[in-house]
Amino acid sequence: MTCAKAGDLPLEVIRLITSKLDDIRTLKGGIDKSLFMSSIRVEGQAVTLNVNDKSTFDTWFVVQMWRDWFTHQNAQVIGGEKYSGARMYRAMLKGGDEYLPLPSVIEKLKVFRQKDLGKLDKQEVEEDLKLMKDFARSKVKDLCVSRSYSIVDEADIGYFTCTKVENDELPWAKKIRY
Repeated sequence: MTCAKAGDLPLEVIRLITSKLDDIRTLKGGIDKSLFMSSIRVEGQAVTLNVNDKSTFDTWFVVQMWRDWFTHQNAQVIGGEKYSGARMYRAMLKGGDEYLPLPSVIEKLKVFRQKDLGKLDKQEVEEDLKLMKDFARSKVKDLCVSRSYSIVDEADIGYFTCTKVENDELPWAKKIRY
C-alpha cells in the first residue's frame, strides 16, 4: 500500500484537514495562553516576588517552577525532544507526579530559600503545586480527548487525537443524496 501525496487528495479532503488542523491550533493557542498566564492569587492579586513580604516567597516559587517547566517543555516540543506534541499535555492531564514531582520542587526551593524566610511549609508548597496542576488539568482536558481507536499512551502517539469528523463533513458523504 502506498501513501497518497497531498496533490493526489481531492481539494475537499485537503480543505477538511486544513480546517480541522486550524481548529486544533486555535484550541491549543487558547489553552497555552491560559497556562502561560496561570498563577496563584493571594488576597485577590496574582502572587509576585515582594521583598517586603517574604510570606509569599514559596507560593511565588511554585508558580515560577511550574511556568519554567511549561516553557522548557514547549521548547523541547519545538526542538523535537522528550515530549513531542500531545504527550506534554497528556502529562498535565494525568497530573500527580507525572511531571514536577513534589520532592523535586521542594529540593529546588530549599536551594533558593534564605534563612530569613522562616520555616519551609511543605504542606503549603504541596497545596500550591496541586493548585497549579489542577488548573492545568482543567485547561488541557479538551485537547487531550482521544477519538483514536488506539490507547494513545500505549501506542506512544505524539499527536493530538481530539479531532472529531462528523459524517456530514466527509466530502464523499455530501455527494450522496438520500
